[in-house]
Amino acid sequence: MQIKIAKIVGINSDQEASLAFSEEADDILFLSVLHLRSDDAFSVGRQILSEAADLSLQAAGPLSSKLTEAYSAMLKKLTETQQFDLILAALSNKVLYIIYKGEVSTILKRGNTASTLSSGEGQLISGFLEEGDKV
Repeated sequence: MQIKIAKIVGINSDQEASLAFSEEADDILFLSVLHLRSDDAFSVGRQILSEAADLSLQAAGPLSSKLTEAYSAMLKKLTETQQFDLILAALSNKVLYIIYKGEVSTILKRGNTASTLSSGEGQLISGFLEEGDKV
């Protein structure tokens, strides 16, 4: 399966930042996007995303548990943040896992059909991807 990751370009300030992070280890691709509004938003966001990737990739157990654990840890770190939108995703073989909070929309494009993958904040979504799918 060929994986292409689009880059996010954002204008970051001391009070608002949009950050994306991806890391691959042991046939697992971890992806996260965080948009937050807080003091020193860029530095805070970068630190939180890095820690989430470490949790997701190094923890023991099934990938679904790792992602849920990283999500919970990030929410704890973001409790003092004024407002944020967060999405975590992991891909292992052809299985995609997604969990999010805030104003997030995830769409799967398969052939000529687009389907919304969002089911509710804090709920882990999973499913199999096929060659040519776009998320």
